[in-house]
Amino acid sequence: MGALEVGAKVGVVSPSDGVRNDRLDMKKSLARVTEDWGLSVNYAPKLFNQVHDFQAGSVTERQGQLLWLANMGIGFSFMAEGGYALGQLFSLPDVRRRTMKLIKRWGGMFMGYSDVGWMACAALKFEMKSIYGPNFAWLHKWDKVTRDMTRAMLMENKVWAIGPEFHWTVGMVGGAEGNVIVGNLEVLTSQFRSKKDWLRRNRDIILCLEENGSSCAEITRNLDRLFAHKHADSIKGIVIGRITEVKNDDYPKYSKHVSLRDEIIGRVRDFSVGRRKIPVAFLDDFGHIGEGYESEYLGLKKRMVPMIFGAKAELTVSKREGCSLNYRDPLWK
Repeated sequence: MGALEVGAKVGVVSPSDGVRNDRLDMKKSLARVTEDWGLSVNYAPKLFNQVHDFQAGSVTERQGQLLWLANMGIGFSFMAEGGYALGQLFSLPDVRRRTMKLIKRWGGMFMGYSDVGWMACAALKFEMKSIYGPNFAWLHKWDKVTRDMTRAMLMENKVWAIGPEFHWTVGMVGGAEGNVIVGNLEVLTSQFRSKKDWLRRNRDIILCLEENGSSCAEITRNLDRLFAHKHADSIKGIVIGRITEVKNDDYPKYSKHVSLRDEIIGRVRDFSVGRRKIPVAFLDDFGHIGEGYESEYLGLKKRMVPMIFGAKAELTVSKREGCSLNYRDPLWK
């Protein structure tokens, strides 16, 4: 499948949280994609269903949206929303097996972030790329750089290098090459010891992490789980995006003077003892938006740099030359 052309048919599905309360945002995003980009947007059946306060329909209904993509022959789909409910499609064995079969049967590409990482890890098992980028409901709210990068990826097969002109901070200098794995720290570590274990299946990895709504203790514990994995040596480089709405109530009072960034650097430095040093960079143009974000670039709350999940890339972290993430693979082949 090649890059999308004007008039191409694309889908919008919501296998995670409901979008009933986001109808106005959906309408504004629809105008962007249809009028500005020229794509033909098709909503999945029962897209605006909502059960149990936040889920976008029952498990069967949400799986039915994936089946609809395959039956309609739609090669690319936006995820309408992230949230908390997508993990339910990979919980019970019978439910998980059917979800995996539906993803494989469809075989297309999708874009979304947050909870959508569950599906990205599953798709990677079938060598399907995905874009960790804006969900459809909020597409119109992100800045022009975000929208231009997204459109260029989808319709021009142009993969922008995330170069020094973006808002990087050096953590640990160095360089690395590998496959980009990107997502919430919590979602990614929850895939361990399952068939969706991305760390077990990839030899060289550039890991791009962000997080929202977790406590300091949860973040540090998940970092410990990450580096305790038997295949953790496959991690060659790390990019840390926005870490927002951090809860500190359960964190030891005597440690509150240590920033979360310093804590992350410390974990990586400890892991690197006796091993090849892992370059680390902080990227303030990527991740959730929320309160309590530690950054000097607080004006970037409307930017979400899209990243290609599963693509080969090169990471450079240098105090002299700056930082960059350069893709070696095109999005479409």
